[in-house]
Amino acid sequence: MTRTTGPADARGGFLRVPGKSRPQDSRRANRSLLLQELFTRGALSRADLARISGLTRPTVSKVIGQLLEDGIVRELAPEDEAAPPAQQPARAGKKGIRVAIRDDELNVIALDLSSPTHALGARTDLRGRLLDTAEFPWNGATGERAIEIVQTLIMRLRSGAAQTLATGIAVPGIVSGDGYVRMGVRLGWHDVALSDRLTAATGIPTYASNDSQTIALGVHAYGAPVESARRSLMAVTIEHGVGAGFILDGMLFQGSQYAAGEFGHVTVDPDGPACLCGRRGCLDAIASAPQLRSRLEATGTERRAQELRSAGGALGLILAPIVSALDLDEVVVCGPADLVEGEFLRAAIDGIRSRNLDSVSHDVSMRYAGSGHEAALTGATALVLSKTLGIA
Repeated sequence: MTRTTGPADARGGFLRVPGKSRPQDSRRANRSLLLQELFTRGALSRADLARISGLTRPTVSKVIGQLLEDGIVRELAPEDEAAPPAQQPARAGKKGIRVAIRDDELNVIALDLSSPTHALGARTDLRGRLLDTAEFPWNGATGERAIEIVQTLIMRLRSGAAQTLATGIAVPGIVSGDGYVRMGVRLGWHDVALSDRLTAATGIPTYASNDSQTIALGVHAYGAPVESARRSLMAVTIEHGVGAGFILDGMLFQGSQYAAGEFGHVTVDPDGPACLCGRRGCLDAIASAPQLRSRLEATGTERRAQELRSAGGALGLILAPIVSALDLDEVVVCGPADLVEGEFLRAAIDGIRSRNLDSVSHDVSMRYAGSGHEAALTGATALVLSKTLGIA
């Protein structure tokens, strides 16, 4: 089956085309380059696109013509209304016909499978805004039954939708760049060609990625200013376990075995709480939301701040060498707001800065980025944009 791929390869690649493309892949790269500019800056004329991208006007006109034919962009009335001034290039002369991505008309089906109780889905526009949501209980389903539930949820969200571009899925487990689930323990998936199977079953192009890596895609696509296409960030989630996704110098980094960011079972304290993996003191057992909430309920309000600081400090301990080694610009943390915001987050950033030279960590920002489920749905939308349009 022929699959549409974006500019990134299986183990990582540029999510945003950094400039004029090479001859061997010029058609795809030019398309991605122009779509990225339209996505980031808003409606632009063909002349403006040529100036910004460095492509020739005939090349721009040809690419835009194909995008109009494909229904990806639309022409607007002559420019009597400008996009935000800071994003529009200065120019004079006759106003041209602007083109814009049909980002409020094209829909994406976004799924988050990380919850142990239910599969969560949403229909979104291309800006990641939720238009409709649905969920389906797992009821202990694994293996083939879990795949059937995912298929049912996709079809439920497709009903009554506008044009569906594709489906994006955030999967808890190790997932290759082509949506092949190497290992998804909780769902009982081992060596499952999830993307290909769901594409065939639903008739909708389907893309899957690790949930933490998907969150990183969403943070990069929807949280980066125009000039930050090459930034480096880490998106950490503590929602059900602890894991992270990385954007390094504008590229999604998945690792040689597609398992980058799977550090939840690094030992923080050998004498710490028991972990589900059978060992003691893993980061998961100390800082994941379920384990942290359980301890808070057991200790009462008088020790709440201390427990949150301890868990945040454990996270900072593990993140400190990663921030230093990778020279990161930003760390975002997703999870329940009542746990992450405040003492936990302050202890985490203090843990990073206290273990690094000031020159390394001073400018690193660390912020709360919402619940892991919301971030995963937004990231699943970004996954689709990256794979189908080359936008990130």
